[in-house]
Amino acid sequence: MNRNGKRNLRRMAAGFGILLLLSLTAVAQAQSLAAPEEAKPQPSIAAPEKTAADYQMEKAKMEAEKARLDAEKARLETEKIRLELERLKTDKSAAAKKDDDKAEKANEPDKEAVEGRHRHDGLFLRMSTGPGFGVFMGKGTKNHGPVAIYDDPEGYVSTWGFVFSIGGNVAENLILHAEFAGMGGFAGQSEHHEFGGHHLGLGVTYYFMPANIYITGSVGPSFVTMTRNDTFDHCDDDMDLDAAIGIGASFGVGREWWISDNWALGVGAKLLYSYTAEDDDLDMHHVGGLILFTATYD
Repeated sequence: MNRNGKRNLRRMAAGFGILLLLSLTAVAQAQSLAAPEEAKPQPSIAAPEKTAADYQMEKAKMEAEKARLDAEKARLETEKIRLELERLKTDKSAAAKKDDDKAEKANEPDKEAVEGRHRHDGLFLRMSTGPGFGVFMGKGTKNHGPVAIYDDPEGYVSTWGFVFSIGGNVAENLILHAEFAGMGGFAGQSEHHEFGGHHLGLGVTYYFMPANIYITGSVGPSFVTMTRNDTFDHCDDDMDLDAAIGIGASFGVGREWWISDNWALGVGAKLLYSYTAEDDDLDMHHVGGLILFTATYD
């Protein structure tokens, strides 16, 4: 190898050594940068010690907070009491108003009472009619000349009757009135063809309201009539028997329904009894019943 070759070889070795050295230096620096720094010890700072004043201040703060909570509690209790008093006041006002309304309503006159609507007051008028049934029994003899035309007469009769009453109220629902009743029909025995019973009396009627159910009764004079219209010896004409005035009574019940302010229609039942005598020769007893349809003004 000549001199120039050796020189070039040394130059290359020197360059390679420098390059290796630079590489190692760079690796070392990189490792030193990547390694974490050790935590440096921090100097310790001692907490300051609390003084008696600090404790007193904290105690005062707690007592103030407690006083605030107590005051809030007292405020809530006061508000609760106020609301309760307000409720009681409202309830009392409502109850008082209700009582006032009741009293006012009680003191207000009844419209129907003022107008006399559907009430039993003032003039009373009742008209009744309907079918019935009667039984008559006689004791004695009724003569026509020398002939006895009735001798202990008795029998039954299917009748049609009527009752007329007029009067006025002496108290609410209580009525005093005159009554005239009559019933007549054909007798069931062949010789007593016609029979009639009549009654005129002073009556009392009482209504049970608001059902408008009534009871009524009367007492007064009465009489019966019988007509025999067949012929026999010494008699060619009808023979009438008018029993003298006697005593009679009636009793009835009924129910009515209003059809206007003062008029009512209804149904009822009536029982009549009479006792009459003909010149002390013939005593007559009569019992009759009627089913009535009524029209009443009151």
